[in-house]
Amino acid sequence: MDTFDDPAHGNQQLVFFHGFYNQYQYQVRAITCAENDMIVLPSLLFGSAHASLGAADDLRREIEKIRACFPDISIHVQADSGFAVPERYATLERIAGVVYSIGYQMNSRVKCESDELLQQSVAAFEATGEAQRSFPYLIIKPKRGDSREALWSSARCNL
Repeated sequence: MDTFDDPAHGNQQLVFFHGFYNQYQYQVRAITCAENDMIVLPSLLFGSAHASLGAADDLRREIEKIRACFPDISIHVQADSGFAVPERYATLERIAGVVYSIGYQMNSRVKCESDELLQQSVAAFEATGEAQRSFPYLIIKPKRGDSREALWSSARCNL
């Protein structure tokens, strides 16, 4: 699952200015199949929409349709940090048999926790000249007063 910008020109309906992309646009969300890159569900959002708007309903509906045809299929939902909102996690936790990985933006804790592994990856790359891909695993605990359980998380160090 991912979104991308679709720049607009003129006075089309639902075109709004999006500050991140610094342009007037539509926001397009696509749920795709990792096996063949086919688009399972495209969604056209208004230009200033948050990436996660309506994504929980779209995911639930598409997973139900897939499971109706292929009840034993393994489903792994991948999404970037734009989908890292509480509603998304809650939706994915409620759907039995779905594995998910949602990216998140770099922050000071992740940077600190992954810095040593990044330095090791840089040293290995310089020594061998081969690409390096390393994943430190972290336990993310909810803030005090938050009822959610701790989550496993990982960062990615690519060179």
